[in-house]
Amino acid sequence: MSVHIEKKIKGKYRVALKGYLASDVLGKIRGKVAKLKPTHINVPLGSGRSAFVDGGFGKTGKAGYGGFKRIMITSAENFSKGMKIQAIGTVIDLIVDVNAVYFYEKGSRDLSEFLGRAGVSIIKAGATAAIGSAIAAVGVAGLSALVAGALPIAILALIVVVGFIGAAMLVDTIDESFNVKESVAKWAR
Repeated sequence: MSVHIEKKIKGKYRVALKGYLASDVLGKIRGKVAKLKPTHINVPLGSGRSAFVDGGFGKTGKAGYGGFKRIMITSAENFSKGMKIQAIGTVIDLIVDVNAVYFYEKGSRDLSEFLGRAGVSIIKAGATAAIGSAIAAVGVAGLSALVAGALPIAILALIVVVGFIGAAMLVDTIDESFNVKESVAKWAR
């Protein structure tokens, strides 16, 4: 499947998707579908069905909302969505913090240390969501600017996933380099 942005009259933009649905391709392989028909989907930019491409932000063509400003607006709106994604990682991180404080042999079993570690974990989750959203928005915009034709959806999804993984690695590297979590835990004791 490929995707490209079309400009319509009055400065409105739409996302045009063209390709074969995965369910139809699998049906063809299993022999349940006789002939594959290409699917055409044309949805407005900023709608729910195009959120995987544009982060849910509709570009109107209005002056002053292109380039860097649009990327920052998209990143700000994706921040709340990224926080939902980060919830799973934060819960795992909090479980590791409980284990380190209460169940580890040398753990202090001190509530204030746990609260300090938990606070750092929550801040790390927020930083990962913000940085990942910015990397994904810049990556998709940059690739769209470089490629004149349609982009496969898998490449766009890969850019977003790599952006969030890269952000998580960056935040963890900063934490490990400056020993932030351990410093806060020692200070909180």
